[in-house]
Amino acid sequence: MTAAVELGDMFHGELAWLMGLLVLSHIFMAVFHHRVLRDDTMKRMLA
Repeated sequence: MTAAVELGDMFHGELAWLMGLLVLSHIFMAVFHHRVLRDDTMKRMLA
């Protein structure tokens, strides 16, 4: 295997968790803007 493939294999699980965390935090912040800050972020995202 190449070095890049070995590196990817080593961190595959950790990167998956990081990706999931980033997705969840993005959803949380979108809802936060909509419900708490009451700005038009959701409207701009959905347009």
